[in-house]
Amino acid sequence: MALNLRRAAFTALVLAAVLLPLRPRGRPAPDPNPGDRQDRSRALAEELSSIVFRWSAQEQRDSALALIGASADRLPLIVLSGFPDAAGPAKTDLADLSGLAQRIGPGDSMVRIGVLAYSPDRYQHRSGWGLYQGNLIVQRNGITWCIAIVTAYSTRLEPAQIGRHRLSWATAPCAFLAAFGPPGDGVGRWLGDLGYGPARVSPWVAPWVSGNRDGPWSALPDRSFIWPRESRGFLLSRAIGAERIAHLLAPPYWFGAPGLRCIAGDSTSCREAVLQSGISGRGEQWLTPDLTVSLSRFPPPPPGSVIGLTTARPPGSSFLADLVHSQGRERFQAFWRSDRPVADAFAEAFGEPLGDWTARWARDLWLSTWEARYRSPDIILGVTLRPSWPILALSWTVVTILLAGLIARRRQVT
Repeated sequence: MALNLRRAAFTALVLAAVLLPLRPRGRPAPDPNPGDRQDRSRALAEELSSIVFRWSAQEQRDSALALIGASADRLPLIVLSGFPDAAGPAKTDLADLSGLAQRIGPGDSMVRIGVLAYSPDRYQHRSGWGLYQGNLIVQRNGITWCIAIVTAYSTRLEPAQIGRHRLSWATAPCAFLAAFGPPGDGVGRWLGDLGYGPARVSPWVAPWVSGNRDGPWSALPDRSFIWPRESRGFLLSRAIGAERIAHLLAPPYWFGAPGLRCIAGDSTSCREAVLQSGISGRGEQWLTPDLTVSLSRFPPPPPGSVIGLTTARPPGSSFLADLVHSQGRERFQAFWRSDRPVADAFAEAFGEPLGDWTARWARDLWLSTWEARYRSPDIILGVTLRPSWPILALSWTVVTILLAGLIARRRQVT
């Protein structure tokens, strides 16, 4: 027995001599501000994403300008960039562009359009949605050029493909220019401030008419709203579905206060939302005026500005397309080519104020969205708390406390 104890003690001493030097001399101090590190990581990731986005925008702008400079008259329908020399565009993409040109009909002879489809592999992107995708709109020797810049993908067995929806969104501003010519000073300045955002749906493409549609107002990156850090209480509320319930019960705040009042029928707010939403167009100061806003990235607000609930959101991507459908091409042509301010040009071309038509349009478009169909179409503005509600809540609270005290007293007696 004594021998076994000695062997066990010797073994313990040997293990201690080997393991103790490997033991860390001190535990690392806990991070006092783990949330700050998380916020810093997000900021760095956003900065990296912005740098790659700027790189793609400027590089593809230079490529599009080079195409225009090397072209004597017209461009091929689709020009590929960053793909093997033997690669060609998909036949379906070419057919869609040809069909769009036929539906537009005879257009302005002083407008040239084309598509520059580039590979996202150069920027180490798979889908390309983090890269610039928009339009270059410039004038050269009296000719207005509109080049749609989009990402494409390809495999070893298939040609380069763009995607039908992406191609439709990218070519919509070019389709407006080809059909109606360069806009007048009033409409052109307004579209330039918005980066051609309200012209992102082509009136000559049918699929967008049916089914659930986007809302009447575009979303903006609201920097005043900060997501709560993932504390235990936040994770618990998310686990029980409280976050989802709060979202379903809340009004569509992403439309902004002017947009919400417009949906409720306030024509003055409708006018404000259409005319005073230029903050969304030129947020990226490095983005040259000849580039439209991107399809795949919200522009950050201009320096010194804060986007909040009261900021007017720009009209949705189908604003001009719906205007063509409701008013006709001839009347829209008069509005499009007008040199007067947008509100005056609208009233002269269509015979009614801008706010009145926009109120009906916004309401109809809101009723066609998923939120209005499956949640609630009602837009409740202002304070809805009635004076009698606090009294009723206090009365029921007192009754509940009395009942709980009575039940507890009976249990103690028994």
